Amino acid sequence: MEFKQYLKFLKSIDYPNQTENLLSTSKYIDYTPHEFQKDLVLNLGVSGTTNFIQQTFSKLGLMSSPGFKVMLNYGNGDYVYLIINSFDMIETGPNSFRNQYRLPFLVEVDYSWGDSGIVWGEDYERITIEDAYEEVGLGEMGEWDELIELIQDDVKLEVYKQTGFMIYFDS
Repeated sequence: MEFKQYLKFLKSIDYPNQTENLLSTSKYIDYTPHEFQKDLVLNLGVSGTTNFIQQTFSKLGLMSSPGFKVMLNYGNGDYVYLIINSFDMIETGPNSFRNQYRLPFLVEVDYSWGDSGIVWGEDYERITIEDAYEEVGLGEMGEWDELIELIQDDVKLEVYKQTGFMIYFDS
């Protein structure tokens, strides 16, 4: 498929939307996120690609409050809202440690969490990420970091499935 045809296809499915899984759709029409990213940069340049990403993220609600809701993969109703405060498009090589999908670029995000509800603590009560952090003791920081990494992994995958762009969380 050619780039311009793919853009018309995206418009026809009201890209990005939360009902279409772009990865599944891309397999169906045989046009991968890798090809899409490469063609974006070739056809629009870095500035145009950055604008395209901005528009895509804004349409999903990622760039403002309340953010983009992601249901976490724990089967208990846990969720987070991601708000991207700013981002940079980072071109990557195929062997970059951050680039397991071998994409031409990643989108490094400065972010904050919006509303959230995670099951936490001995009572398995649903609280926000911020409230859970307040309860973390010094001996539990490693477990906390693991939990945040798991949440970030779920969020990265969901954003990738919806947009074709892999985000990387700025520390």
